[in-house]
This record gives sequence, C-alpha cells and structure tokens, in this order.
Amino acid sequence: MSETTINATQSTEGERISPPDPKPLPPAAKSNKYRLTKEERTKRLEAAFNELNSAVEKIITSDDWRKYLDFQSRFNKYSARNTLWLQAQARERNMEVSVFASFGTWKKQGRTVKRGEHGFRVLAPIVYQHEKSELEIEADQRNIGAMKLSGNIADPSKTTESEVRGFTLATVFDLSQTDGPPETLPKNPVRVTPIVGQCDQGIFNALVTEIKATGYEVKFVDGEDWTPSMNGRTTPKIRTVEIRNSLSPAAQAKTLAHELTHIVLEHDHSDSRSETEAESIAYLVMNHLGIDAGEYSFGYVAGWANNTDTMLRSAETIRRVATKLCYDLDNRIEKEGPVANTITQSTTRDVHIDVSPGLELS
Repeated sequence: MSETTINATQSTEGERISPPDPKPLPPAAKSNKYRLTKEERTKRLEAAFNELNSAVEKIITSDDWRKYLDFQSRFNKYSARNTLWLQAQARERNMEVSVFASFGTWKKQGRTVKRGEHGFRVLAPIVYQHEKSELEIEADQRNIGAMKLSGNIADPSKTTESEVRGFTLATVFDLSQTDGPPETLPKNPVRVTPIVGQCDQGIFNALVTEIKATGYEVKFVDGEDWTPSMNGRTTPKIRTVEIRNSLSPAAQAKTLAHELTHIVLEHDHSDSRSETEAESIAYLVMNHLGIDAGEYSFGYVAGWANNTDTMLRSAETIRRVATKLCYDLDNRIEKEGPVANTITQSTTRDVHIDVSPGLELS
C-alpha cells in the first residue's frame, strides 16, 4: 500500500458530504479521448510511459542521486519493529524524520547533535565474538562454494565469529537534529511538487465509483493524525480508502487513481515495486484524462524505484493495468455520467509507518 498501517482505528463518522466541487477543466484537457481507438489509446499511453521512464532515469542516474545513495548507505537499516517504533516516536513529537544514527556515527560523518535534542530509542543487538573451533573452520572451508551461491559469504580464514546474544536499548538521532557543514549533507535530487488545480466532476466521480465497485468505501478525512507527507491510505482489512480533504481536486483525483491501483493489484504493503507500479499507473491514467501529474509523479517514482531495473521489471504490469483502467474510466464517464456523491467524512486514528521518509506519499 502507499502507507503501511498497524490498525488501531477509531473512526467517528460525521455527516455525508460531497467531495470538493471542482471546476471543469479547460476544453483542451478533455479532448477527443472518448473517440480514441484501441490503437490510439495504446499509442498515447506508450508515449506517456516513455516520458515517465525518461524523467525517472534522468533523476536516478544523476551524480546527485549517486552521492545521496552513498550517503544513505553509511547508516544502519532498521528492522520492521524498530521502524515502527521510530515512526511512532516521531508521530508523538509531530516530526518528519529521514536518517537515524548514533551520536558517534554522526560525529564520524562530520555532523554534531544540536544542544538540547532528545534522541529516539531503538533496540540494538548485543554482539559477542567467539573463537571458532577447528571443526567450524574446516566446515567453512569445505562449504565456501555453497555459501557463495546462497549469498551468505563467510571468510574461511577467520578464526572468530559474531553471535547475537540479546538486545539492548540504544539512542539515535534524526538528521534534522544535527548540524554540520553543507558538504556533509548531499542534496537529495528527488523532489515532489504538489499537484494544484481543478478536476472535471465526471472524472472525479468515475474514480470514486471505480473504487466503490471493488467493495471499498471512500472517505475524505482531515488526516489530523497523519504525517504531513501523507495524502491517502488504503486499508484492506476494513476495505477503506481515505483521501486527505485539504488536497486540491486534481491531487485528490491522482491519489484516488493511486489507491485504486493498489486495490486492483492487491498490494498489501509498501515497497519499491508496489509504489512504483501504483504511482506510474496513476500518472498514466491522469495523463490520459487530461491532468498533468508529472511534477509530482516523476519524483515520487524515482524515490521508490531507486534504479531503472525496477521500472523495467514492472513495465508490462504498468502498461496492462493502465490500459484497462483508462478503458474502464472512459466507459464509465461516457455512459454513466455524474454519479451520486455519498462520501463519508470521518476522523481516524491510526499508527502509520512512513517506509520512505522524506518522500510525499500518496
């Protein structure tokens, strides 16, 4: 999903309201899409996909991106439990967090923790070194070929071995809690620009109806307890899609398409593949419907994809699902016309894991 959640949901349903009443798009944005042949629709989607792929590749092959990934690689990767705990602590402080490290690690990177900052708690392994027995050393030497094949590389010449015997509490600090010269903080080249503007009511209604046809309820919420970067959320356990109220109509439409893709592809958590697919398809659908989401989607996809291999592995899925959604939405807009807006507004409390800190999630 766009956002991985641990459900502790307490919803208080309010009055039934309609989504924001958007103004129609300019005529050019609603050109002759309903008269497109299958070949024309495929050609248009392929052109948009190529544009997306080129924009993402430009970002993730840049020198700034390589420096940024090198910077990220110097820090610990936390377990799912530690990630959940860190995000819960950040939520309590209403902080946006990105990279965590210990006081000593930040010092090695040329940065210092600001005076008065309070650290975050994590579970750290207690590691002991023990001497290998002669039998263990001989076994490592015999099995080195198998270990290479499995990816579990061990040095057979080493006479000691690490062993985790428990865990202890450790203190770490977020990047925002440190100071240092500019050269110690490589620029993140990924930028996502919020989508502004209106959305044709027929398009908006069609997206809502497509989601409701899958058995999910659509709610527009204040998201008071969400992280600031969170635009929407799909929760399969309660079959609900929630969209932030304060987004522009065009941004809400894009987020609806993103969450619809998660449902169609049965994504059950956020990872590189699921988020790359969902946002790429949402971009293609919006492009087809006359809404330009490139300034947002290009950076979002680049941040999740990390490399062009992810795009290539998902290319066929992206094309196939985008083609079907465009066809279904065209038919719904053309044949059904406006639909009743019976969207529930509610306030929700939920624990959220922002699996890609620093990126806007939709």
